[in-house]
Formats: sequence, C-alpha cells, structure tokens
Amino acid sequence: MAASLSLSFPDQISLLDKLQLFRVQGRDKRGNKVLRVIGKYLPGKVNSAFGNQILTLFLQFTDLKLFCSVLQNFIFLGYVANSARMVSCEAVKKHLEDSVFPKLGEKPFSVVYFHAGVQRGENFPGISALRSFYDAVPDPLKENLQAVYFVHPGLQARIFLGTFGRFIFTGGLYGKVKYVSRLEFMWEYVRKGEMEVPEFVKDHEEELEYRPLTTLDYGMESDFPRPYCAGANMDNPMALYSMRCIS
Repeated sequence: MAASLSLSFPDQISLLDKLQLFRVQGRDKRGNKVLRVIGKYLPGKVNSAFGNQILTLFLQFTDLKLFCSVLQNFIFLGYVANSARMVSCEAVKKHLEDSVFPKLGEKPFSVVYFHAGVQRGENFPGISALRSFYDAVPDPLKENLQAVYFVHPGLQARIFLGTFGRFIFTGGLYGKVKYVSRLEFMWEYVRKGEMEVPEFVKDHEEELEYRPLTTLDYGMESDFPRPYCAGANMDNPMALYSMRCIS
C-alpha cells in the first residue's frame, strides 16, 4: 500500500515560501503593484508515485532548511508542480493572510496569473478551493484590485470561467479578468523586466509560437460582450462577442 503523504502545517507554509506561488513583484503600466500567481503550483491532486518519493526524502531529514535545499533540486528537475500537492487550502489561505496581503497595502494593484502547466485532472484545486481562496481576500483588497491578467488561457479554462466564474468570483471580480494569449501582449499592461516569468511559462510560449496566430488570438480580451459599433457586421457574431485569446 502506498504511504500517505503529509506535511505539518508549518512545513506547508515553508514550502509555499519556497515555491513562491504568490509573489508581489513589479508594477503595471499605471504604477500599481503586481501580484504574480503561478497556477501550476496551486494545490491539487497528489501524484502518488511522486508523493512517495518526496515523503521518503522528507523522512530522512530533521532539518527543514536542509530538506528545502534538497527539494530545490526537484524544482529544477521539473517536479515542483507535484510538490505543491502536499499543501492544503488552509495553508494557502494562511500564507496569503500573513505573507502576501500585507505587502499589497491599501493601494490599487493588479494580478498576473500564469495558467501554463495547469491540468484539470492533476493540479486544478477545484471550485470549492477557488471560492475558499477568494473568500479569504479582505473586502478592501477586492476593491483595490484593478485587473486580473489571465496569461495563456486554454479553451477549457475559458469555458470553466464562463460557466462558473460569476458564481465563484462575486462582487465584480469576474469582470476584471482579462485573457492574454501571449507574453508579448502582457507587456503592454505590465512593465517588462520587473516581474520574473518562470522558465516553463517561457517554454510554453515557445510551443505556442509554432501555432500561427489567428484573428482569434490577438491581444487581450474579457468575456463581456462589446457594444455595437457603427460599421460592424451584425451577421458576424465576432462583432458582438469576442472569443479571442483561446489557446
């Protein structure tokens, strides 16, 4: 029987610090702080084979710092997404409250969310967890949030948010989500060079470059219908509702 995978609550917090799932870094073009979120590192389904490896490794160390140092090798080997599965939703909320929210202060800010590497059956936290994270955000921060730049959205992600987004993210947050299909378009809204982009996100971007951009794949867009403009072709649904940035 496979061994169960478990970390103490303090160890989970330390792991979140190491993974940098949430990091306040850089500013947008309006000078607001940017909260970077890496979707691949969100807690989700545990891969049992990897979990047993990490558990065996962890039991060999009594020094958490030494363990984190060894774990860093796993990060560079591409196992970091699996290590995030050892973290509970409660630990994520505690980490946000203690280490992330205070850094945002009381001024407007934006969020850049990297979706590359998220797989629904592996590291997607689920509806209840997403709602739990959202409920943990203080109301003043929700009001200060200017935009959520959703980088590299897939078709499934857009369908999911289009279906459940309004129910999960209340209070107008859903309307602040902007889909960004390529990094080059993100730099139009976020200062380039001030925010670190993970290597696997860059690799995903390179993979997308082999797929030619189409008229549905340019720039940034939300899920909200556009107002009718003179000269628009009413026979073309794209004139009324944009489905750009599906990748």
